[in-house]
Amino acid sequence: MKAHYEAMMTRYEEEMDAYEKNMADYNVLVSDYNSKHEIFEKRKQEIIENEKQRLLTEEAPSIEAEIKQLDIEKQEAEKNIKSGAFIEKYLMEDEDYREAKYAMTLYDCELKELSEELAKQYGILNSLLEPGIIFPKYNDVIAWSTMYEYFMTGRVEGLSGTNGAYNLYESELRANIIIAKMDVIIDKLDQIKDNQYILYNILKKTNEEIEDLNEKMGEMISVSEDIREESIDTNKYLDAIYKTEEGIAYNTKKTAMYTQINARATTAIAFMKAIWG
Repeated sequence: MKAHYEAMMTRYEEEMDAYEKNMADYNVLVSDYNSKHEIFEKRKQEIIENEKQRLLTEEAPSIEAEIKQLDIEKQEAEKNIKSGAFIEKYLMEDEDYREAKYAMTLYDCELKELSEELAKQYGILNSLLEPGIIFPKYNDVIAWSTMYEYFMTGRVEGLSGTNGAYNLYESELRANIIIAKMDVIIDKLDQIKDNQYILYNILKKTNEEIEDLNEKMGEMISVSEDIREESIDTNKYLDAIYKTEEGIAYNTKKTAMYTQINARATTAIAFMKAIWG
């Protein structure tokens, strides 16, 4: 899950870099617009001063209409710039910006759902900690999974005492038989296969599920080009992409993964009540 989150954040930063580049291009465009507008104003004054008599007698009506139309266009352009519509319209003409905006919309939606699921799992974790069954020193997933394995393999029958799970855990930790640091475990996952098999199996399966989920998300994003429009409607875009074959496959995989996580949490609660309660 951490790797998935970091991958999404890396993509997000790349997309922000693209956005900043587009903004820089836009600033150049605005500067060019202002320069041309100054030239226009100077030229207008020259026309008024140098050809005033001829314009009044021969071309006054048509010139006045042209100037009025230019003023209208100028006011409309200023209005669009102030409202941000001009910026958005200009940026949405760039394919890279458009792709980044769609991807960010999708990532924001997925991150929101992921945050809600994490909050749910933290709530379950807190409910397991509240009874105070486990000594606070061992309230982490590594200690829990290792001691759970002790119980499931019949190596211990209780938590405390000379032959208890606490004592065996500390002994194997001192002898470097087990690893208690998650960052080390992630980097050297295969090293815990023999002595921390349950934790190894869960992490390996989780990594595979995340990789599969990432692949399906990539497939879903790849088809989004077919449903893009010049002006983005967030709800319309998300609804459309989730209805594609790739979107359905992604949501099916994601739902299955969350279901498995919840099932594991249910099993953990039952185990705590049955064995350590």
